[in-house]
Amino acid sequence: MKMILTLFTIFGLTCGSVWAQKNVLVVEKAGNVRSFKYFEGDKIEVHTTDSLELKGMITAINDSSFILDFYTEVSLSKVKTVLRTRWAISIISKVLMIGGAGLVIIEAVNGAISSNGNMNENNLYIGAATAAAGALLIPWQKARFDILSDEWKIKILKSEQQNNYQKNKTIRF
Repeated sequence: MKMILTLFTIFGLTCGSVWAQKNVLVVEKAGNVRSFKYFEGDKIEVHTTDSLELKGMITAINDSSFILDFYTEVSLSKVKTVLRTRWAISIISKVLMIGGAGLVIIEAVNGAISSNGNMNENNLYIGAATAAAGALLIPWQKARFDILSDEWKIKILKSEQQNNYQKNKTIRF
């Protein structure tokens, strides 16, 4: 049993050191602590200075660029805007739209199958207003970080282990 525990510990420490060697793409606010980190495997959405909208998974992070979906290389100097989904606003928007539409459908079905055929108009208005409120939140679902302004910056942090490896790789005579 101790042998298995020892093997798992060695495996965990080895994997931890391998994972620590990856580069990190950082979007940070100048003069502030606020920053967002992207690792290999994370999804990102960027707009470039060439008017391209790129969205995908980061498959590799190089010295001055990153690769999306194994084939699109994006240089840091070409990034104009980074978009990040605000998950709370996105969920609230979807819940409001589904709830409002559900209330309208339930009221319409209830009015159709009731004996007198009357629908409560107030419930229809409330359902429609709720769905409209959810639809109005759609433009605020994504936060925009404008890299070209002086407020936000994008950079790549290299791991120390890779830097040490590259330093030791040089041949001295």
